[in-house]
Amino acid sequence: MVYSRRIHQCIKSKLLMRNNFSLFINNRNEYCLKSTKLEASNKTDIDVALFLDATETSSVAKGLFCDRVDKSMLIYPGFEETEDLTDVEKFAGRVRSILKKQCICWTSISMQFASIYYFDLGNFVEWDKNRSETPEEVKFSLKKIGLYSMSVPQQYGGLNLNNKAKSRICAEMGCDLTLFASAFVQNELICEMLKMFGSEEQKRTYLPMLAAGDISGAFCLHEHACGQDIASMRTEIVENWHGAGFKLNGQKSWVTNGALADLLIVFAKVQSKNSDQRVFSDPSDHLSVFLVDWRKIEGLNNLIIPETAILGNESAGFHIAHSMVGNSRYSFSAVAQMLHHSIETNASRMVDHCPNRISFGNVWSI
Repeated sequence: MVYSRRIHQCIKSKLLMRNNFSLFINNRNEYCLKSTKLEASNKTDIDVALFLDATETSSVAKGLFCDRVDKSMLIYPGFEETEDLTDVEKFAGRVRSILKKQCICWTSISMQFASIYYFDLGNFVEWDKNRSETPEEVKFSLKKIGLYSMSVPQQYGGLNLNNKAKSRICAEMGCDLTLFASAFVQNELICEMLKMFGSEEQKRTYLPMLAAGDISGAFCLHEHACGQDIASMRTEIVENWHGAGFKLNGQKSWVTNGALADLLIVFAKVQSKNSDQRVFSDPSDHLSVFLVDWRKIEGLNNLIIPETAILGNESAGFHIAHSMVGNSRYSFSAVAQMLHHSIETNASRMVDHCPNRISFGNVWSI
């Protein structure tokens, strides 16, 4: 790199100190920043200068000085090795194979373009009408290949894919938006929230089961009267309810996976039982997030949940909601791109075919 050569010319035998960061060089002409408060008066020998050989993972800017940027820090990181891309393509191929074999009836069109295939969406329509009757063999196959563990760290049994890899997999699910929505909620909302804001006990309890597909999660944020204005939600939770933790009351709407979920992530307003209402405070300051085991309950009315069920810090619900909802939208772009490509390809073939098709003495189009 040009900048690396220029830096080398400036520090051939010197150790520069700038704002408590030391720039070091070793005999391989590699550069690195290391936070330090040591004086450099007696450290003029480059051979004994400290060198941080590990890639900088706390800052992209620091890694630039090492000429070894950790691409996993980026939102859409590049694949470090060719094998990484190969593995992602193999995973995408397995997803495509399952959808092709078990979810979709592929039929050949016996016309001039006999090699073209189209989707018979009859199965998907029936599944949407009777969502609880989704074939178990389909769900089992998707669980087996790890479709529901893409966001789970490997230490909890997941694949821990980056955003670019997950985008590639989501694109394969563009043929069935219902299956995509189910996988999206499980990976990008439930598992990501637990990974980012959950305690170690919560991670050990739920992430392995979510990764294996043994349980499903649902994201309970919106309500009928408060769409995107989540600060005005009416679901409330009272803390210190007779020493038994929290008491939850409310209703949620538009809950993907709601009928199938075993674990709910519920947003609610926290009210202290023994304190007055703070009229002049920001309503968003009272939002908190809670984990609710849906297998043990039948509703959200007068529900008692333990103090250990809170996710993240108390009153951090507004920040958590916006960070998760905003950061996960790339998946929709991946699915939309695949749908656009499919429609564009088939439309182009139909345009080419219609002028050559004759019915009742007339061509279909000119």
